[in-house]
Amino acid sequence: MLILLVVINYLRGTGKVPSIVGVTKCSPLDNALFAILVVSGFLVTGVSGLIVKRENTQKLKVNYPFVTGDFQFTLKNAIKLPAIALVGAFFAGSLGIGAGLIFNPIII
Repeated sequence: MLILLVVINYLRGTGKVPSIVGVTKCSPLDNALFAILVVSGFLVTGVSGLIVKRENTQKLKVNYPFVTGDFQFTLKNAIKLPAIALVGAFFAGSLGIGAGLIFNPIII
């Protein structure tokens, strides 16, 4: 995902650095590259969720002794965790602060 992000940033360009292939801002190609980035982000999130669900199912089969703080894959947790990440990332990006300043208090 990180490699895709870097490649798309070079293809789209930034505010200070122009696109390496001449993509102009708000052009159809620029919007398509951004859409690819967003869709791939959702795909990575979905695949990661499936992996966590599979691991949790395996733990339940062998009667893994969950302790306080262990992540258990339930529908509530599967919705709550990405929602917190989305809100935290929004505020971190909006306020121009590091994501750690938002997420560390939530994790602790």
